[in-house]
Amino acid sequence: MPWRRDFPAQKLLAENIKKAGTKEPVSEKEIVQQIKSLLSNHTELATWLDKKPQATDKTLVQLYCSISLPAFTDTNTKFYSLVISKECFRVFNEFLIRSKKWTNPTDSNYHTTILLKNIKTLISQTIKEIKERGFEETTDNSANHVSFTLHYLKLSLLSLYFSIQEITKDSLEQVITLENLYLLDLNQHISTLPVLVYHNDGQNEPGEYKGKQEKLSFGFKYEPDKLQPVLNQLCFKLQFLNEDVSNVDELLKLFTSKNILPGSTKIQLGCETRVFRYIIDKLQPHFNELTFANIEKAGLFYSKKDTPITANNLSASNKRGEPKEKETIDKIIKQLQ
Repeated sequence: MPWRRDFPAQKLLAENIKKAGTKEPVSEKEIVQQIKSLLSNHTELATWLDKKPQATDKTLVQLYCSISLPAFTDTNTKFYSLVISKECFRVFNEFLIRSKKWTNPTDSNYHTTILLKNIKTLISQTIKEIKERGFEETTDNSANHVSFTLHYLKLSLLSLYFSIQEITKDSLEQVITLENLYLLDLNQHISTLPVLVYHNDGQNEPGEYKGKQEKLSFGFKYEPDKLQPVLNQLCFKLQFLNEDVSNVDELLKLFTSKNILPGSTKIQLGCETRVFRYIIDKLQPHFNELTFANIEKAGLFYSKKDTPITANNLSASNKRGEPKEKETIDKIIKQLQ
């Protein structure tokens, strides 16, 4: 709990992060050791991990679902993002291994239902904590490590919930959608509904997951060469992109792709988010599916400050009105007519 008075000093957290290392874990044993290194100053948690079933050398499988998460900005937020993501990863893989032993659908339904209920309880508790601490309207979670941790935990638990449900969904008496869980069980407003991405089976261990990801495309209405000069001018006159990280050709390919692979590249803005929002608003008539939700679902766009662009970011970005670059943008995009 990052709000406790005995919250570890940054120096100690930095040492624990270094102990855990930067190597991506490939087995249960490796991820358990990394978590224990991160929590080396919490002996009770390390002891609890030691009491869990013995970790195996079986290769880990990525979660079947993901939600765009806030980016850490300092030692505190990096520490909590690592603890949360690695523990979700561990729980998912431990459950996946156990589920293969249940030949009876009744057993599968029973064990899955219990775990899903526990995860939902944790999500509810996290949402309650966010509300009580006044973090519901926070747009920059990185400014406060407590707010960051709670929002990161909520989104990570939602990804874990639907990844677990996906493992045994054919045996479950009831399969719930993210929208119904969010609105009916968690009592959250539809405007804050995150985008849940189901990953292609090719991204997981062969034979592990046969779910199919719906194709994602922004649906540009014309030939790509019509968009090229528009993007070139936006970059030249408005620093649309951070061209040290991303280039116009990558952006053109993304905007005109008929099957976007979420997370496959990185498009970092060189302009303010409200300028990006205005550009998107003006581009939308020339696309069939250039929505805020699809921009978040793509998981490819990052702000000037290198934080993921979400639908909520975009919705809130026009509070100060239209950008001063309005006339320049209008003139450039008018070329598409």
